[in-house]
Amino acid sequence: MFIIIGLAIVGAVLGFIYLSNKIKSDELITSDKDPVSAYVRQCLAETAKEGLVLLGQQGGYIYLDNFDTLSATLDPDNAEVVQLYNGAVNLPYWLYQKKGDVLDKSHMPQLMKVSTGDNSMQDQLERYISEKLPECTNKFKALQKVNVIVTEKKAPIETTAVFGDEETTITAKYQLEILQKEKVTQLDKFVVTVPASPKRAYNLAKDITVYEQNNYFLEKDTLNLVHLYSGVDAEKLPPTYDFRVSQCGDMIYWNHPSVYDKFKNMLVNNMVFFGVENTDDKKIKINAELQPDKKNRAIENGVFNGFIHKISDNKYKGMNVNYIYQNNYPLALDLGSDGILEPKTMDINLLFLSICMAEFHFAYDFSFPVIAAITDKESKIDNVPYLFQFPIKVIVKDNLARVRFSDVLGGAAKQQQQGVNECGIEQRTSGDIAITVKDQFSKPVDNALVYFQCGPTFLYDYDENKTIIGATKIADKCFIGKTVQGKLTAKFPPCIGGSIINIKAKGYSEIVDNMEDIIEGKSSSPEFTVEKLKEVELNMQKYFIDTTQGIALNDKGEVVKCSPLGSATKLGKKEQVMVKFANLDAETGAIKPPPFALYTPGNKTTIYLLPGKYEVELLLTRFEAYPGEMTIKKNSESKHIPAASLFESGKTIYYPEKDVLLKTALTGGNKFIMDISEDQLASENSVLLLTVFDEGQPKIVEQVGVALQHREGCYELNKNIAEPRFVKVE
Repeated sequence: MFIIIGLAIVGAVLGFIYLSNKIKSDELITSDKDPVSAYVRQCLAETAKEGLVLLGQQGGYIYLDNFDTLSATLDPDNAEVVQLYNGAVNLPYWLYQKKGDVLDKSHMPQLMKVSTGDNSMQDQLERYISEKLPECTNKFKALQKVNVIVTEKKAPIETTAVFGDEETTITAKYQLEILQKEKVTQLDKFVVTVPASPKRAYNLAKDITVYEQNNYFLEKDTLNLVHLYSGVDAEKLPPTYDFRVSQCGDMIYWNHPSVYDKFKNMLVNNMVFFGVENTDDKKIKINAELQPDKKNRAIENGVFNGFIHKISDNKYKGMNVNYIYQNNYPLALDLGSDGILEPKTMDINLLFLSICMAEFHFAYDFSFPVIAAITDKESKIDNVPYLFQFPIKVIVKDNLARVRFSDVLGGAAKQQQQGVNECGIEQRTSGDIAITVKDQFSKPVDNALVYFQCGPTFLYDYDENKTIIGATKIADKCFIGKTVQGKLTAKFPPCIGGSIINIKAKGYSEIVDNMEDIIEGKSSSPEFTVEKLKEVELNMQKYFIDTTQGIALNDKGEVVKCSPLGSATKLGKKEQVMVKFANLDAETGAIKPPPFALYTPGNKTTIYLLPGKYEVELLLTRFEAYPGEMTIKKNSESKHIPAASLFESGKTIYYPEKDVLLKTALTGGNKFIMDISEDQLASENSVLLLTVFDEGQPKIVEQVGVALQHREGCYELNKNIAEPRFVKVE
């Protein structure tokens, strides 16, 4: 669906930067009046560089003694670190959950030291330099070659590190006694400045982590990818929701190993497009050479731009962020079965035909690490931009970001059991929550209704195939208020981990989304964007198809002839058309549930749409005009079975064995792809005219539901009369 652009990730992003900690004697500044100070400063600088590199490579850690690194090998989905390069590098998660965890845990270190031994980045670097500096000086054997004898006193080395924006200043208290030319001197303080610092990269990493905690952007973008790469197609990922009506033999199934591979490839090929605004990251631009089709080019550019997030108002000049997932990274993916993944079906079994209505509802559970690799070009070690990388575990449970509601419903369920009115004024003890609702053009949306609930309305029970088998009432939906000029300030009931906000405004897309935790007494100012929709009136016409002579199929079952009878007519009183618009344009909301409408003759039918590319599906349904009108009688058909030999006679069987009662019948429809432009939606006094093909009520059981299989073929053969169009009305 998308053009995959090969990005050359600089080797330093994930590679090792090896620094030598050995100082050769010929590197000494022998002409220096104070060769000991020069030697110590050189060792001090190299040791500091080593420590800074380790801090950057290991997510702010030099020492990993307190982390269980073995579990990262044996059970990576239940680990607190990510292993790279076959265990050579271990990265503690800055945000993660283990199996069974309800809320997030974090190993994000502090940058600055509060007290000695607090394991902050500053404390670790100071400890590292104090421990490693004597290894570098190596008892000053190199200086003995130039007749300088240095004796280290027993006092411990005391190191202080100060992080600037682009440099780190190291001060070491290192007590030495020097014998040179029969003269004894003392040295105890050495200062160097390294032109590199983790400070800016750390602050950007912290901003990313906080933004993820509050907005779940990694989960949302991954779910967007799932929606883009899924569909009722064995070559795609299973959809989170869809339905189909078709012959049961045509049902689509998936197997889990194949889905696992497709999911992993999706991550590998697309995670590199995620980025951060206000950095030096360049937006992906699909040009005409990469994608000649103008419409698809606009779609792809819109998709990629949507992966760039403004995480704060800070400017990150000289910095880049690469989000990385590679094939050898762990992935836990559960869709309810390790084998065949199939839809929930309801079938109508007839003698020679079985029609299935299939509901495709797959609840995705997945988790995987993403490495955020930050390079700071204004902070360099040996002329290489400073690298700081850290992992975040992306977690989705039952299609929801980071939280499975059944895990966090203890409080909500307890209130329900105790009869507490969680929507009551006395329960709304947060600070002032100032909500802003605007449209995609940044205009305030008036009279938007705002609802809130802590956890889902119902807790669903699933069987082993993740089919819903029961539901328990859990949470109430609280009406908070409505916006005035796009603003609403109100207090909310406190809620941790399961906050859901629902915003509805006439003529706009509806929002149902996770919200940041609501804390008692805490105020906040969240903003939400709803998309302004255009109400489109629908009109319908149909063409009759003679099923005895007007339809012809080839050996593959493909429609090669579909001949309408006469001119277009209106629908009958006992007919209706189910209309579904599935948006194929990710730039304008492909991830949203498709809009539906039910067209009935004589009633005004409208549907709310945005500009974009749509797959339109029309199902023509006919109801019986009187009891028994469409019933296929018992034994009304026959089939002759030839004799098995010359000495036997053939026989005739009659079917169906009993009356087939058809109160409703699917008699036809249409299915096609269409583009809707802004100009078309902006046109006044126009309606969208749609066309369906009617193969009439089924006379025999073999005709029941068959018309559904002919819709696309009939459209392709009759585009000149069946293409949708906007028409003016007086």
